Parts: sequence; C-alpha cells; structure tokens
Amino acid sequence: DGGRVYHLGPHGSLTAFDARTGRPAWTVDVCERFESSVRTWGYTENLLIDGDRLLLMPGGTAGRVVALDKHTGRTLWANTEITDRAAYSSPIVAEHAGVRQFIALARSTVLGVDVQTGKLLWSHEHESTCDQNVTSPIYHDGRVFVTSGHRAGARVVRLSADSRRAEQVWFGTRLDNCHGGVVLLEGHLYGSGCRLYNEGLLCVEFATGNVLYQAREIGKVSITHADGMLYCYDNDGEMLLVQATPRAATIVSRFKVPRAETTEHTLAHPVVCSGRLYLRHLDELFAYDIRASR
Repeated sequence: DGGRVYHLGPHGSLTAFDARTGRPAWTVDVCERFESSVRTWGYTENLLIDGDRLLLMPGGTAGRVVALDKHTGRTLWANTEITDRAAYSSPIVAEHAGVRQFIALARSTVLGVDVQTGKLLWSHEHESTCDQNVTSPIYHDGRVFVTSGHRAGARVVRLSADSRRAEQVWFGTRLDNCHGGVVLLEGHLYGSGCRLYNEGLLCVEFATGNVLYQAREIGKVSITHADGMLYCYDNDGEMLLVQATPRAATIVSRFKVPRAETTEHTLAHPVVCSGRLYLRHLDELFAYDIRASR
C-alpha cells in the first residue's frame, strides 16, 4: 500500500517494509505496546489498510482492537472496552448504514468497531468449542455471517439501523468450517464442514440457514472463487475445480499437487490472480497457468 508492504509475524512483530528495496520503515512490538500475549498458533490475522489507518486485533489489555498510522506506526486509537480476547480470524471492514466498521471474530464473540473512533458498536456471542475461531466473517445486506469448526457451527446476525445492536437470524451446526474459508455467491454460502464431523462441501442459504446439499465427495477443502468456478484445495494436496450451483456441486477437473511427502495437512488457501493459480504447502509454492487455451 503506497509503496509499502506490512507484515505481522507470529510472535507479534509488526513491520512496514519499503516495497522496492525491502528495507524496514518502522517496526512495532504488538505484544509490548498493547500488553497482549502470543496465542497457541501465534498471530495469524491478515492486516487491514483503511485509508491512512492500519487495523488489527492484538487482543491485549492495552488494546483489544487498534488503529495505527500506516506511515509511522503511531497509535491512532486503541479499544480497551472490549473484554473478549483475539482469536485467529482475519477481520473485514464493511460499511453499514453509513458507519464504517471493523468486524472481527474474536475468541467467543463476533463484534464491530467504529474505524473512525475505535468505539465498540455491537457484539454477539459465538462460542468456540476448541479455541479455533479462524474463518473470516462475511458481511452482506446488513447481516454478518460467522462460522467455526468442531460443531461450534455457523450463525447470521442482523445489525440494527444505528449499528448498536446485533440479533441472531439463524444458527446451525452443519456448516462448521474450521479454516478453509466460506464464499457467498448470489445469496448462497459455500464451504466445507469440519474435517472431524461434517466433512464435505455444503451449500447453505444465507438468508435462512437452510442446507441445500452436502457434497461429501469433495471433502475438506480450502476454497476461493474465480471465473464462475470454485477452486478447492483439499487436506491431502489435491486441487479440484468445482462448478457449484444451489442445486449441485460438480467436480469438473482435478489433479494432485507434487508436494513433498508429508503427513501435514494442506491448509493454505488457493489464490487466483492474473490468470495464474497459486498453491502453497508449508515452504513449497506452486504456480499454474489457468488461462483458457487459444
């Protein structure tokens, strides 16, 4: 952003690098400044840039959610009224009824914070069953969707017109996504259930929570959407191209990624950019040309 790259290390070291030279411009020790502690799997959220603000959720007693000046690293505001601790989910920024807000899935709640002032706007319970709130929230049409694995389940909450309250619209346990991600397409949610209980790609109505189908042959996958297709990267390193509609999910093609032999699951999300598909596993990165052949 603006010629800089921002990186938050697993132990809380936040650094801004010059994108051209790779030299650090500034560094902040998140744990020290905001009195937070490193979680079991470290800091895992993707940072958010909103105007001149860099937004993140350290989860510390001196700053649960904070905004830094992206140019200098100076603290612009730090919310200390939130009592919930940070989880592993990457937050989003959405505008609801004219209020721009930072929306995050924390340890046991989903919450919204005013990006201008840092004030807590609303929160709603979303308990994890195993301290693994990982999947990013989805905002759509005044509602927020969150989900967690191990039968913690999924829910949609509706935000009030003044962004001061959130009430539950529906809750269900079948779409208990661990960390593979969920996409919203034309009013329908697509994502895998937990690898331990509800494995398989599900299609769920966003408005009602009604499960339309569960394609167990697709299994536990991390997904992204591009060119009308779902790109699904499964736990064992197989890549599947899926045509998904509210009626059915059909595997169009598939191939095995030539990763090193390992017992570690493939957890990284696939990325599609400029006609290429990028797939990562641990320290290996693969790039595939997915442009239509001429």
